Amino acid sequence: MSISITAKYDDIEGVRNAEDDLRSTGIESDRILIDEDGNRIKVIIADEARPEIEEILGRHDPLEINEYHEED
Repeated sequence: MSISITAKYDDIEGVRNAEDDLRSTGIESDRILIDEDGNRIKVIIADEARPEIEEILGRHDPLEINEYHEED
């Protein structure tokens, strides 16, 4: 099962920093979606990777983090 995790930041800089960290850990670009207007980043991953991704997103002080289970 896949999960999408969305984090909202104060500004686009937080989003870009989180994106850089995610890419440096090997998350593929097509699994990362950026909403520049809403200062959000969405990552679609396997459920097992959730703790690591939440830790990475949390490094950049998000205003909130939400997760949604996806049907494969």
